[in-house]
Amino acid sequence: MVQLKKVFTGHLFVFMIFVLSLGVRAKTYYVDSEKGNDGNPGTSIDSAWSTIEKVNSFDFVPGDSILFRRGSVWREELNIKWNGDSSNFITVGAYGKGKKPVILGSEALQNWEKVSPNVWKALSQVKGNWLWFVSAGSIFWGRKKTSFNDLNSERDFYIDDSLVYVYSFGNPSGKFKSIELSVREFGIISGWYGEGAENIIIENFEILFTIDSGIRIVDGKNWIIKNCISHHNGATDESNGQGIQYEGGNGLFSNNILYENGQHGFYLSAFGNAKVENNTIERNTVYNNYHTGIDIMNNGDSVNILRNTVIRYNKVYDNLNFNGKEVGIQLYAFNGGKIKQAGIYYNILFNTKGIGISIQDNTDSVFVYNNTVYQPESTCFTLENDSGYVELINNIGIGDEYYALIFIHNPANKLIDYNCWFRNDGNLVWVSGKYYSQWGNYVNGTGFDRNGINADPQLNIKTFKLKDTSPCINAGKYVGLDSDFWGNEIVDEKIDIGACECY
Repeated sequence: MVQLKKVFTGHLFVFMIFVLSLGVRAKTYYVDSEKGNDGNPGTSIDSAWSTIEKVNSFDFVPGDSILFRRGSVWREELNIKWNGDSSNFITVGAYGKGKKPVILGSEALQNWEKVSPNVWKALSQVKGNWLWFVSAGSIFWGRKKTSFNDLNSERDFYIDDSLVYVYSFGNPSGKFKSIELSVREFGIISGWYGEGAENIIIENFEILFTIDSGIRIVDGKNWIIKNCISHHNGATDESNGQGIQYEGGNGLFSNNILYENGQHGFYLSAFGNAKVENNTIERNTVYNNYHTGIDIMNNGDSVNILRNTVIRYNKVYDNLNFNGKEVGIQLYAFNGGKIKQAGIYYNILFNTKGIGISIQDNTDSVFVYNNTVYQPESTCFTLENDSGYVELINNIGIGDEYYALIFIHNPANKLIDYNCWFRNDGNLVWVSGKYYSQWGNYVNGTGFDRNGINADPQLNIKTFKLKDTSPCINAGKYVGLDSDFWGNEIVDEKIDIGACECY
């Protein structure tokens, strides 16, 4: 339990120091795409700058704030290359009333010309990557084709250098509010073109239609990214597309909404000798991403260890009509990399098109507590990290698909107990090549879940809270955590199984 306390709370104390130490800011600058002017000093609402280009050219100092007007839109890439310090972060955020300021990675295509009965073309400024069709309240992904002759269905498109061809019954300009072609790699970027930045807060932006990532931070340290919306980035062929990607340490990512990205909603990644440690991903809503909702991945070599990651209080799901294959939460290291010391707790995952929570190769010291996983298309929990240490305690897993609820490749160094597994029919657990459909056979054959439950947990499927008659109430084990998914304080050692602590 001492190790558990270190993993879950050690680096969060550092965050608290950072937040409490935000002191007097040097200056506040304002950016307004409609009424601003880059010739202005930028230091008041009435003398705001206009472009992100102007922001990128300026040298900000610790304590500065750069605020973008709500309701404004920019088709530029924001490059953060300045550093705050531990007492004075640089804040990039929003001011005014209305919708979040929007950064688009796209060019709006116009002046469509008819090529054949149902094929139209438009000229782009530069060669783009993907196409979206925007109508009132809806965004539709285009379907990319490899040749002009393959265009045969509505919203098919083909790119030939600067010419974009689409299949459409009627002029596309009259059918859609806009047609957006991704032409910029990122919405907000740091460390890609030079050294990474430190002590930065990003908040209250909406970012979409980029080639790669809405927000991409390389070699970062002490970043806080909160209350942002990042969606429709990348490509549905999973070649790219992240809502937020962070490669660095001491990051806090909270209350973001990340959806419809070509690969990951949130991507914590380690490449080469990157030091990726002490990061917390909490209270985000993540859904309908085409590869993984929250992906923790070490792509480095043996000297690289991604460590001390906390994933808590997140909601990860897919809509029933979503056609991707999203894994909810995944830890995966390859090419000799390592992932160590991770806490995954009080998350709610439902209807994911792949595995709910997946612990993959080269991971060790992973604590999976009090999660609720409901009806994934694959397993609820998969442990494929060979002999790496995992604790799987106080979780609820419900599923009726073909797959077993739990998949355990190697039972060595696994502590699995106080969980509730339920399905109407079929196999409950797969362990080292053997299926268990009967609870008694599973417990006696593996030694796992001797204090567990094989019964309907009686969830309210709209809220995922336990009903008053649930067998999971007071049936769990105290594991040192402070509050549940909804912020209810854990006041004694009578712990409920799953993400809800009932009162």
